[in-house]
Amino acid sequence: MTSKREIVMEYVNIGNRVLNNYILRTSLGYVVIDTGYAGGFDRFCKGLKRTSISMEEIKYIFVTHAHDDHVGYLNELKQATNATIIMDSQSPERLLLGQNVWDGGYSSRLAKGFVGLFTLFGKGSHNFPVVEKLTDTLLWDGHTQFLEEKGIPLKIISLLGHTKDSIGLLTSDELLFLWRCDYEWISKYQQKYHLD
Repeated sequence: MTSKREIVMEYVNIGNRVLNNYILRTSLGYVVIDTGYAGGFDRFCKGLKRTSISMEEIKYIFVTHAHDDHVGYLNELKQATNATIIMDSQSPERLLLGQNVWDGGYSSRLAKGFVGLFTLFGKGSHNFPVVEKLTDTLLWDGHTQFLEEKGIPLKIISLLGHTKDSIGLLTSDELLFLWRCDYEWISKYQQKYHLD
């Protein structure tokens, strides 16, 4: 029998210093965690080419929450892949707004400063293209484990605070994927899930 620690999820980050763009390789194809800002689809395609991943191999798009830096080119990626989208049940309503909702506050002082800087330079609205047609979408109800049911060792978990629709993925080898590498938030889950 294989232990939990022996199953290691392979992943690649084709993002940059500002935006992490993780792609997880599974036995059923790739899972893309979030998209970047609007206008970033071409850069994403170049990153795929560098890693020899084809659009056809992308089977799932996991949306951690509906903010501009996470769903900016969701429409384009969905159209190019025909992948199944997984998001929190509250996300579709937020995607129809086309603008960030700050109901959970900021994940850190750095994030708050970053938003303030955007506002100072006239970019404070944090708009993104409205996502209307959500065919082939699985809405997480707080319990159903869509990926585990397919044999993919990724557990969907609720993430407290940042937005009401924040969710993350926990791998079978206990690696947590969430919206940013924010140590304050990761430490809460390190304690809860005994992560090192």
